[in-house]
Parts: sequence; structure tokens; C-alpha cells
Amino acid sequence: MDVLGERPAQTLNTMNNLGELYLHSDRADQAAPWIERALAIRLDALGDAHPDSIDSRLALASLRRAQGRGEEARRHIVAALALAEDHLGEASDLAEQAREALATLDDGADGPVEAAGTAVERGSE
Repeated sequence: MDVLGERPAQTLNTMNNLGELYLHSDRADQAAPWIERALAIRLDALGDAHPDSIDSRLALASLRRAQGRGEEARRHIVAALALAEDHLGEASDLAEQAREALATLDDGADGPVEAAGTAVERGSE
């Protein structure tokens, strides 16, 4: 079943991977359109909770951090963590990646990760 229609999954994977390659090459300006577009299409076609959408959200968080937009990065990571835990399980690879991204962000100059408890303790919302 091809839920993406004219937007095959391989194309979106390539877009996301190209963006991440640029990002890891310290070329955030060139990474941005690829990562942003892959996430937008994935959200539209697959929804928030799909593993590919969560992966793209984490890529966008990495991009925002590289751009010096730590608070925005934190919001994307916390959202990805909540989605991964709720829909894929707390032990899922994506949940673990999100926790690691949050810890890495916390180690940076952006200060403490205040929103981390929100994702883990969603029962209080």
C-alpha cells in the first residue's frame, strides 16, 4: 500500500537524509529546506505518530539546535519523545534517541531541560 501517493517513502527518506548530511557537514542553511520539507510531507501523509514523522521531528530539532534555536529544538524533542513513548513504547529506539537528544541539549549552553518531565509524566496533563 502506497499511502504517500506521488511522494514515495524512499524520496522522503532521501530528502531527510540529505538534510541530515548537510547538517552534519556544518551546512545548516542547506539542510533546512530538506529537513523541513520532509517533515511537512510526512506529517501530512503519515501523521504525527508515524516513526518516520518522529524521526524527521528529531532531525528538525537537531537543525534548530545547530541554528542556535535551543528552545525550539527542545520543544521538538519533547514532542518527539511523547509521541514515541505513547505510540511506539518507552523502550523504542526513537524514544531512546529523543531522550539522548534531550540529554545532549541539556549538556549544551541552553540551560536545564525543564520540559523533560512533561513528556515523561504526561499523566499530569
